[in-house]
Amino acid sequence: AFRVRDTIGDDGSMDDSDDEDSHGGGISFYARPFQRQRWGEDQVLPHVNWGDIFFDLFYVAAAYNLGSMLISSLSKAQSFRGVVYFIGVFGPLYFMWESKLVYESRYSVVDLAHRLLEVVRVFFISFAVLHIKTIDLMSDPSSAETLCFTVSLFLESLIPIFLKIELIMVGEGDREAIRNHSLRKIKNIFIPVSTLYLAAAIISIVQYVQDDDDDDFESKKTDTVGYDETDKDYEYDTDSHYPGHMRLLAAASNSSSSYNDDGSWRFADLPIALCCIAYIFNLVYTCIRKMRLLKGSEDFRVCNVPSNIDFQIHRYGEWVLLMMGESVLSLLIVDTTEERDYYVVAVFGIITVFVLQAIHFESEPSHAEAHALWRNMTAQLVYGYL
Repeated sequence: AFRVRDTIGDDGSMDDSDDEDSHGGGISFYARPFQRQRWGEDQVLPHVNWGDIFFDLFYVAAAYNLGSMLISSLSKAQSFRGVVYFIGVFGPLYFMWESKLVYESRYSVVDLAHRLLEVVRVFFISFAVLHIKTIDLMSDPSSAETLCFTVSLFLESLIPIFLKIELIMVGEGDREAIRNHSLRKIKNIFIPVSTLYLAAAIISIVQYVQDDDDDDFESKKTDTVGYDETDKDYEYDTDSHYPGHMRLLAAASNSSSSYNDDGSWRFADLPIALCCIAYIFNLVYTCIRKMRLLKGSEDFRVCNVPSNIDFQIHRYGEWVLLMMGESVLSLLIVDTTEERDYYVVAVFGIITVFVLQAIHFESEPSHAEAHALWRNMTAQLVYGYL
């Protein structure tokens, strides 16, 4: 929504010869979104938008918190739960990022209303990132981490639905394609995913409220019988359950049953499991959808809006760099030890990150004509999954 708006020629095509600068002149409170790319037009990279890079910074924090969450699952009993929790947390966050990417690669709008909407969107994402903690905390019903995370996911999932409804009503461009594409996205992806997020949020809220009620009941019971608090330790064993670098923002539980050291599944794991299912559902539906397009079972141009591939290449490159930046932070912002093994790991870690970025950016084309996103539907699907 921060993209500089291109002008539309008399023939309905995009004209980049007279671009408007968002810093020069006033910006209206509301403007209708318009189609960025038409079928058969040349791919032209839009102006660089610094707001996109600022948006990506929140995902650097997400990657850091996800690393801490994975560390908490480094045991044989917790390994599978760690995978499910990672997918259930990272998947929805990446779906948010990709939804924004896909929207902006197809449509452009510059106004105050959409900028304010982006502020709200960033707030929801930042609140979700803030509550990515260890698996012990996120599976603890007495902790508000999963509650806040799932509620943030659900509220953010309403924004793409709103944007699609706006496109159906007032979007400029190929009206038939915009309407068909937006309706399909709402019915087949956004509503099912948002419903799963809502279910996860409701379960988290119910668990949190019930646990508080149980705590209040136990507190009244101990007060009645004159229970001596010195006879029982109400604190967590912070050395065994919380890494020293994790911030404890939620109140600790006074029940040892909040923990699940044996790795067995409990009802408290259901909210994140639903988030994991939502992300997998999106992947499966996207695959089936594109396979149908390959079979030519429908008029492709009537039911789809083209993307600006150069824009997508640019944004995917920024994403990869920021994720590698988090790797650099994890390698360098640590306590040093004067041991040989420490420096061996540090040196080879830095070399690995350098080689990965060199291989990625040297081998990947920088323009649409030679890129997998442009080549064919199969290559586009594989690249997106990778």
